[in-house]
Amino acid sequence: RTTTFQMTTAPTNGYVLQSDASGNGTWVNPTSLAITESDPQVASTTSNYVPKWNGTSLIDGLLYDNGTNVGIGTASPTTKLHVVGNTTLDGTLNLSSNWNMQTGSDFFLEKSGTRYMTVYGTGGNIGIGTSTPNNKLDVQGTTSTTAQVQSSGSGAFLSAVAPSGQEASNNFKTYSSGSAINRWTVGKSNATESGSNAGSDLFINRHNDAGTYSGQPLSVSRANGTVTIGNDSPSTTANTLKVNGSIAYAVMTINTSSNSTTLNGDDYLVVYSGTTSGNTLTLPAASSCVGRVYVVINHSTSSVTSTSYLVADGTSTPVITAGSKVHFVSDGTNWHKLN
Repeated sequence: RTTTFQMTTAPTNGYVLQSDASGNGTWVNPTSLAITESDPQVASTTSNYVPKWNGTSLIDGLLYDNGTNVGIGTASPTTKLHVVGNTTLDGTLNLSSNWNMQTGSDFFLEKSGTRYMTVYGTGGNIGIGTSTPNNKLDVQGTTSTTAQVQSSGSGAFLSAVAPSGQEASNNFKTYSSGSAINRWTVGKSNATESGSNAGSDLFINRHNDAGTYSGQPLSVSRANGTVTIGNDSPSTTANTLKVNGSIAYAVMTINTSSNSTTLNGDDYLVVYSGTTSGNTLTLPAASSCVGRVYVVINHSTSSVTSTSYLVADGTSTPVITAGSKVHFVSDGTNWHKLN
């Protein structure tokens, strides 16, 4: 019931009823109404930014969404999620194809529950193929493990570095029953560098089945380049090669007649024996093996016909007489008898 309400206009389709302060009702076009929204206050005006509530109004947030990509810290994202600025991950990041990456006290990368790489938070040891790296880089494999240093430029280098007076080496080990056991060690010695290229010599050490050091079969002096075989320290004498101990040579024994033999790079000592005859010996071309040495001992009852060689007076002979011994050496042109 009302006594003051009046309609001053006729109804029109789609119009709304508006009253003035006196109670007079009017049908008006809704698009002409001045409507002010007071809650919430919308202050976010930049396209594609997802607004956030600051307690008073909605303002531009950090998240940028252009309908294709999402950017945090950037208004030009080039991937589905593009973050510009520092990012902290505390937990697990699940990637495609069952890969995930997790941080915490340690960092690791795994796939389908199998861990492939671990970085210790304490000490920074890196493990590949092991979740418990005991060294700065610990690479392990159950079948075969290959570590490769490759460069497409001027070279690739793998270094073991230690001060003068301290050993720097690479160990080659056998993996057995959960343990890695020393077999060979190659490196620079702990001999102090004292000038004149002395010290820090090259060595190769061998180890027994228990992994214990068993000797140094080869070493090379940095001062004079001498290669020492069969000693525990490089020779101080300026030799090209020093051998401590006996040497075993390849030996060919011929005790049949009418035997034709041609020597090659696998041969050294040839011994003829017994009552034989008609044997021939062919040496390789002198030009193909400069500096090569052969030793022929004829203990048989007959001479052996051979490739011609020069004797002390410069004459040539093709015979190794019965009961003689000949050291042959090639100068690149001819074979010579040394003895």
